[in-house]
Amino acid sequence: MIMHSKRLYYEKFGKNDLESYLSWYTDESVMKFITGKALDRKAAEDRFANAIKINETPGNFGFYMARLNSDNSFIGIGKLTMEGDDLAEIGYGMTPDYWGQGFGKEILDHFMDVAKQHPAIHELMGVVDPNNIASKKILESRGFELKKKEMVYERPADFYYAALKK
Repeated sequence: MIMHSKRLYYEKFGKNDLESYLSWYTDESVMKFITGKALDRKAAEDRFANAIKINETPGNFGFYMARLNSDNSFIGIGKLTMEGDDLAEIGYGMTPDYWGQGFGKEILDHFMDVAKQHPAIHELMGVVDPNNIASKKILESRGFELKKKEMVYERPADFYYAALKK
C-alpha cells in the first residue's frame, strides 16, 4: 500500500529495501540523535528484520520509506506502531540533505492523519533525544507535550504525548 502527502509518498519497507534502510541506520549524522552513533551493518540488519516483522501487522502500522513524489528519491522514514491498547508511537526523520525543508512536519502530519483513521488510537507518543531541538520543536508545533524523561538503550530520551483529536 502506498500513501501520499503533498511532496512525498510512503511505502512500507519490504525485504527488497535493505539498502535504503541501511543507508539510514548506518549514517553517523542521522543516528547521532537516535542511537548516539551509526549502527554497524549487522546491528542495522537486525533492526531491519524487526521492522519487516512489524510491517506484517495488518493495516497502516509499521515502518515506511519516505520518498519524493517528483523523482522517487529516498529521503527518510516514517513510523506508526501500536504501543498499547490505545497508544501509538509516531516517528519521522530525514537524511541530512533534506533537513530544514519542512519534511519532518509533513511526515508527522501525514502519520497523525493516518492515526486518526484508527478508532483504537487515542494518544500518540514521540520519543526524542533531548538534544534534538529541531525534532522537539516539530512535535511541540503539533500539540505534543513533554510528559517524561527516561533512559532508553542507555541513552536519555524525552517522551512527548498528544491526545488524538478525531
